[in-house]
Amino acid sequence: MTAAPLNATWSIGQLTDEDTAVLVRWRSDLVVPELSRQYPRQFVVTWVFHDVQANGLPGPDEAQQAQALEELLTPALEAADASVLALVSTGSGHREWFFYCSDPLVLEARLNTVLSGMPPYPLELHTGLDPEWEVFLDNILPFITGAP
Repeated sequence: MTAAPLNATWSIGQLTDEDTAVLVRWRSDLVVPELSRQYPRQFVVTWVFHDVQANGLPGPDEAQQAQALEELLTPALEAADASVLALVSTGSGHREWFFYCSDPLVLEARLNTVLSGMPPYPLELHTGLDPEWEVFLDNILPFITGAP
């Protein structure tokens, strides 16, 4: 099974974080029980915005840079079924890409390869064991306006 088929189905919703909106895009076509066995670990890439608008979203230039980075990172991190991008959230001064994987060290090496020779990005990495995808299923998805 390819982790991120070209015809992946994405849904869009919104979280409320204090007084700001957080825009959320998630893969609504994921078969979590099957994938959670293959990808028990979380690998979260966070871009901390410097140009934050009053609504918590990035300014247009930084939003465009973050989108360009996503278009570089996602195919590299998902190649050869190494991971699946499950969710992207933007708001409260940052964008987070939530990947699930079997080996975060593989993704970190791929991330470093993609970023080598590029100017530094304001990125933070977080990894953790989440074999039941609880962060995605229990702590995020239920709070998204528009989610099933």
